[in-house]
Amino acid sequence: AKQYSFERVQGVPLGGQQGDPIIHHPDVLRLNALMKSEIEAMRALALYGAYSMDMIKSNDHNYWTNKTSLLIPIIKGWLTERSVEITSNAVQVHGGMGFIEETGAAQHYRDSRILPIYEGTTAIQANDLVFRKTIRDNGEGIKSLIKEIQQEIDEKLNSNSLRKVQSKMNEAIDTSLKTIDHLIASSNDQRKSAVSGVNYLMMLGYLFGGWMMSKSIIEASKLLETEGADREFLKSKIVSGNIYISNLLPQVQNLSKIIMEGDDDILSMKVDWL
Repeated sequence: AKQYSFERVQGVPLGGQQGDPIIHHPDVLRLNALMKSEIEAMRALALYGAYSMDMIKSNDHNYWTNKTSLLIPIIKGWLTERSVEITSNAVQVHGGMGFIEETGAAQHYRDSRILPIYEGTTAIQANDLVFRKTIRDNGEGIKSLIKEIQQEIDEKLNSNSLRKVQSKMNEAIDTSLKTIDHLIASSNDQRKSAVSGVNYLMMLGYLFGGWMMSKSIIEASKLLETEGADREFLKSKIVSGNIYISNLLPQVQNLSKIIMEGDDDILSMKVDWL
């Protein structure tokens, strides 16, 4: 999609001139920027999950085993679900050329659709996360991990330039903790827990993606101060992280609201009415 955006010429972009490629159209820029940002967050979380698995062999075996157990369903579910929309957006960038076989974009879109199904559907991953890894211990494990994230955020994002990221992450963390309390409080009704499962998994996916992008912003900001730094690369990392925090992290609040308020409406639907 990025390559096509830099080559395809169609119309005159706002503020541009005749002959400028479509990447200069604001909406095409938006689609590419969001894809880049979310993919970076996903890759970081997948790598962190792999690192956690390796660390199970360390002396701190129990800590890393528990952390890995929580990360696996979130990584598998969030990454594969989001891959469907991301590849759909890549087709959108191509326009009609994306729908036909010549560009190859449609093949990626089709291939992505099986990913939330293979190796345990998203609902199975969500059931594991809700019942075995949240309700079973009254949320202690997942809350402990989220509070660990909060401590890292408060320690490393406390400079004036990073205050906005810190505030938005803390808001998402607070929302997530309240949502977990809601799931625990309503866990006597297993149908309610199950109907919320996928939204809960996706909510934590967006939160943990924000965690990864916060790490990226922190490191890039520090490296900008070093001599000989690749400033353009580091500035792109900071902007990509900020795009995630402002455009994707708010899904935490949206999904939390659905979990808190939408369960009864879904469960009130009689099967015969469908």
